[in-house]
Amino acid sequence: MSLSSLLTVEHTNATVHPYVKQDIACAKSVPYHVWTDAILKLDKRKLKKWVSYIKRREWRNDPVIQEALIQFCGASKETLRYKPYEQIINRILEIAKEQFSGLDPYPIEDIKITRNDPKYIERIPEQGVLGALRKPDLLFVRGVDVDRVLSSKNARFRWSDILTFAELKAESGLIPAMNGWRVQQGLSEIDPNTLKPRAEARKGKSRAKASSSRPGPTRPTRALRGTVAAAPDGGSHALASAPHCSAGAVLHATVQEDCTPTMGSKRARQHDDSESLHIAKKSSIEPGAAKSDMVTLDAIVQAGGYALEVASCTYGTRLFCLGTVMEDDKLSLWYYDAVGIVRTQETISIIHDFETFAAVQVGFACCEPSQWGALPPIIKPPPSAAYPESFPPQSLRGYMFDASIRRTGERVTITLGDPIFSQYSLVGRRTFLYAIKTKSKTLRKPLIAKFSYQVTTRMPEQDFVEIAREAGVGHLPEVHMWEDLWKMSDGVRAAFHEKSDEYEDRVLRALVYTQYFPLKELFSKSCDLISEMVDQMLDCLHDLRYKANILHRDVSCHNVMYEMHGEKVNFILIDFDNATRVDARGAPRPSTKSKHRTGTLPFMAWELIKDMANRELKGYRPRIVHVLRHDFESLFYLSLWCAITIPAMKDQMMKKEIYRLHIREWESGTLKSISSNKKMLCTTMGETDNIDFPLECENLRPWFRRWNALLATAAMQLEQHKLNVFHADDYIDPLFDEETVDGTLSRDSIKRALSGKVRRMRLVDAEPEEPLEPELGMPLHNGERPSTEAEFGPLGEAEENGDPHEIQEPTRLDGRGKDDVPGNDIDDLPRRRIVPRRSDVKGRAKKEPKAKKVASTRKVVEAKKVIENKRPTARRVADIKKLEVMTKTTAPIKPPRRAGPSEHATATRGMTTRSMAKKAMPT
Repeated sequence: MSLSSLLTVEHTNATVHPYVKQDIACAKSVPYHVWTDAILKLDKRKLKKWVSYIKRREWRNDPVIQEALIQFCGASKETLRYKPYEQIINRILEIAKEQFSGLDPYPIEDIKITRNDPKYIERIPEQGVLGALRKPDLLFVRGVDVDRVLSSKNARFRWSDILTFAELKAESGLIPAMNGWRVQQGLSEIDPNTLKPRAEARKGKSRAKASSSRPGPTRPTRALRGTVAAAPDGGSHALASAPHCSAGAVLHATVQEDCTPTMGSKRARQHDDSESLHIAKKSSIEPGAAKSDMVTLDAIVQAGGYALEVASCTYGTRLFCLGTVMEDDKLSLWYYDAVGIVRTQETISIIHDFETFAAVQVGFACCEPSQWGALPPIIKPPPSAAYPESFPPQSLRGYMFDASIRRTGERVTITLGDPIFSQYSLVGRRTFLYAIKTKSKTLRKPLIAKFSYQVTTRMPEQDFVEIAREAGVGHLPEVHMWEDLWKMSDGVRAAFHEKSDEYEDRVLRALVYTQYFPLKELFSKSCDLISEMVDQMLDCLHDLRYKANILHRDVSCHNVMYEMHGEKVNFILIDFDNATRVDARGAPRPSTKSKHRTGTLPFMAWELIKDMANRELKGYRPRIVHVLRHDFESLFYLSLWCAITIPAMKDQMMKKEIYRLHIREWESGTLKSISSNKKMLCTTMGETDNIDFPLECENLRPWFRRWNALLATAAMQLEQHKLNVFHADDYIDPLFDEETVDGTLSRDSIKRALSGKVRRMRLVDAEPEEPLEPELGMPLHNGERPSTEAEFGPLGEAEENGDPHEIQEPTRLDGRGKDDVPGNDIDDLPRRRIVPRRSDVKGRAKKEPKAKKVASTRKVVEAKKVIENKRPTARRVADIKKLEVMTKTTAPIKPPRRAGPSEHATATRGMTTRSMAKKAMPT
């Protein structure tokens, strides 16, 4: 089930996935003739021929087109433009089928454009009633699908039915632009009130000159132009970008038309020659143009949202999808695939460039299935569903491809069965899974085929799995076959890009492995095994890092599955597409990386999302490196997601509401807001107490509370380390392990915390007078720090023989010790670390300051009370006796007070601080 589709969303720009906005900002702009040549097979020569033909036959003067064009321009709001726009294009296609039959046959003759809004597109079965609802304005579909929808009141179009979509936006009235063109042609103007020609016809040059004395049309009469938005000064702005610009300029840069509202109409131009079509000049955006920008941005982002649904809800049947955006009278063409988005640099006006507009619509109708995004014939359709009659298919069920079993070399034909999963993604891997069947003599297990568009320069997934398996890592999938089917650069995309450092090619890779089962099937019956899943995945991620030097980097709800070993559940970590090799310190090894994002947004660590959002800032350099603790944090989100969304609930509205309140914040909104929401969840103690768990998972609340507390403790310690680095002139403490936050977020410490063995952890000051040992604090082979179990024994348990280093200076709630007073140099502050509170240790032999004796006595009394309240055991009786001996030898309890400046100076005069030790070292 698609993760993002668990939310029933409104049809607004704000609900579009934040990745779509990033993808649009990175889109590439190309001249319109390059786009039409690559997609529609309309090169300059052919397009020029079609435009000339349409002009000679005067298609514009067709009564249906003429009346619909006037209705389109005179519409007072956006929805009133849908019907006339549909009439214009359908009439163009009807005329083309009559007159172009000898020039270009129609492979699919029953293509139509039809209005869809206000109906929502039907959701795929995996989404159920929780799927995202969207309603494109108009659709290019097969005529048979139009008949199916019109024949039933409740019928809707499916995403798989859509050949392309049209998004219309009405920003201003079009009658002035229409009248400007009619004046150029010597025709009478249209009355905006009656939408009829004025009684007095304009004749001769004198009338044309007289018309120039009045305010000109609000829209310039250029043939091709950028996307226009009303400027605050009454002029017009247009969005466009140069051929060498990434389309970040599409969202931020504008183009100023070279005419003003007071200019007269320009002379008529011949549109036969496509060389005469050109774009407007550039200018920067005005600060006050924010409102018009939102309108323009809304159109292209809405269209990107539709493309996302087509890509993710068609079960891998599309190599790419197409879209058109009509802003007022100007048309832009859009192409979406796994590599990125390509848009036309110029826009085509339905008023001033009608012949070009008509030729483009005919070009769409003449497309073969491969031009609509059908897969190459390497994956063969079944004989009963041949193209073009069966195009577009609803899924790849029955399709076939060949692969070899790597262990035996046997060549087998794989037949795809029912779709299992389709990733909610537009640009990137776009993974989809199918159940499969083979006639292999050696493979008898149920199998699954996984398809994904992988960056060609990355290490293949099967290599990561093989390395990990040889290193002794458990909970891995069993891979049997893999094949590289085709590269994106072999198709239409080759016409958009030349191979260079900026071009990231992708290959569709098929991987066949043993079939495992989704978590939904397990946790919908009982959530008690969520803790077992976490325990096994902690082992897997830990062993990947320290045995195989691999980081998975994409722990999510679809990448953890399970199988049964007798009566025991064995969880499996799949999908190593985003994995990377690391060195012994956890840093990624130098390699060619994907330029696109990694990870699944709702499960990504908040630091990574924040870093990704900051990359949009000018001059920002990425500072966050994906390390092991980020995978552990993803596991925390996964366990919460399972507990909140999977349990079956009779009240579906309540389930939606719980999802809206808690999980929606992980994937909806801007990247900054998502990062902030996740940061609050991970760094604030008690946040999991505010979650409305389903009744079946309420017993897991204490378990989540302990994990929340551990994450909050680690966040505080990491923040303290960053402050120390900042105040020490960026000196990086080599003893601090950021990968596991000094062992706080290692596998073993997380397991102990979740088991309840660690009841309380706090930040304390290390004893400054202890000699500095090089090995102290260095991470061990498993990521643990000697300052935890390796140094003090198991957390939360008393040591039998005591510890001479035990008595530690307590800190306040904000993590500061009594010596942390303002004005002291940071080098005089002792280094901090996390240690457990102990109740069975002896004091130091050396004399301590009086304040320390008081604190130590209070600590002993508190520990004694805790032990006495528990059921007595032989060990606890021994602990109590030890405490009694200590109590007799310590000073009486006095009210604590803050040490004054003189006391502080006395207490610290004899200390040997870390900074002093560093200064004393020979250079």
